[in-house]
Amino acid sequence: MKPTSKIATAAAAAATTSTNAPETESRATARRRASTGPTRDRRDTSRPMNPVSTETVIAHEPTRGPSTAATPEPTITVDDSVLDETQSRDATADAGGGRPVDASKGGNLVVPDGDKPKEQLSPDMKDAFKRFRHSQLAQRSSRVALALSQLMRIRLPYPRQIEAMAEIEELRLLGLEMRGEQQLALNIFNRTGTGKSTIASQYKLMRGDEDLPGVKSVVHARLGTSGTARDLYVAIMSELGDGFASAGTEPTLRRRAMHAMTDAGVELLILDETQHSGQKSGFSREVTAELKIMLDTGRVPIVLLGTEAAVPLVAADRELSGRMFSPCRLDPLDMDDDDDFELWQGFVGGLDTRMVSDGIVSAPAGLADEEVALALGEVCDGVIGQLMRVMTMALRNTVRDRRDVVSMGDVAVAVDEWSLEHGFANSNPFRNL
Repeated sequence: MKPTSKIATAAAAAATTSTNAPETESRATARRRASTGPTRDRRDTSRPMNPVSTETVIAHEPTRGPSTAATPEPTITVDDSVLDETQSRDATADAGGGRPVDASKGGNLVVPDGDKPKEQLSPDMKDAFKRFRHSQLAQRSSRVALALSQLMRIRLPYPRQIEAMAEIEELRLLGLEMRGEQQLALNIFNRTGTGKSTIASQYKLMRGDEDLPGVKSVVHARLGTSGTARDLYVAIMSELGDGFASAGTEPTLRRRAMHAMTDAGVELLILDETQHSGQKSGFSREVTAELKIMLDTGRVPIVLLGTEAAVPLVAADRELSGRMFSPCRLDPLDMDDDDDFELWQGFVGGLDTRMVSDGIVSAPAGLADEEVALALGEVCDGVIGQLMRVMTMALRNTVRDRRDVVSMGDVAVAVDEWSLEHGFANSNPFRNL
């Protein structure tokens, strides 16, 4: 055997020292952590606490034998992602006692639907509500509901609405004369509350009184704001009472809608926008394209109802605009215009009289008085819909106080609580009357 050189001996010693260094460091680190408790890396502030750190090196202690030379054991380094998963699993198990825990929600238990406690009716709440139903307060609520429902059902012959209905009737009669030829359309695009939907519903009911059994001469369909052709035909089929209005593809729905309108004897189609946001119109390019098809094929004349948001959309389609009557106007009344104020004064006076004749109140409130009518016109901006809401709230105050005549104080409170609160008015002139 050759004698070992000093250089070889030094190299072997250096290798042994290097191999054992991680073991020595690991033991020292373990002792320090045992005395000071677990520590967390700053990067792990959002993770559950765990004694094992991502910096830990796990090593097997070498087997000691008779040989004086230390035999290095393989060192296993745990990947950070594995430890993260282990920590999260350990934390959820500890927090939930073996039940699922959503660690992303701060360790809250995720309870399966079958394990959730069922809500039960409280006997105390039930008894309290029964007592309320027999109390004077509940009886007052019933009186309020009855009076308000009577007021909200009032429909007065407002001159501008009658004129709009006359234009709609002209369009329907023209459609009958031009059946099978190109049809025309009419638009009524004005502010909410000017009476567009009231016109449509009243005209449809008026025509329905004259329809033969199985005939529906006027269809009043309400569009959403999706702006799709499918939405258009689903709305038409729903109005015609089809139980499967949304079944089928767009071409199938188009054919079904056309046949259904023919079978029902439809003479006029009214399309009314449902204003969900006030910023989007249902009269999109896709819908206006379908309307042109219906008009060009001579199917049926069409009335379009909507807010001012629909004006630029329809005007942008020059082909559709060329197939339309002059717009029908239902603008708010101007209190500085003598003719408009006369219409307004006649309407509020008619409403006052009708509330008495219907037995809602025992005497008129004096709404036709010039000063009162002018104040109402300013608060409501000449919009009939706003007037009806103010008077509804005023009547509620009257009935709640067990009175049978609406006072100016009731109207003043209604303006405060409705017109001002909802931003329809900036001041309350009734405070100075």
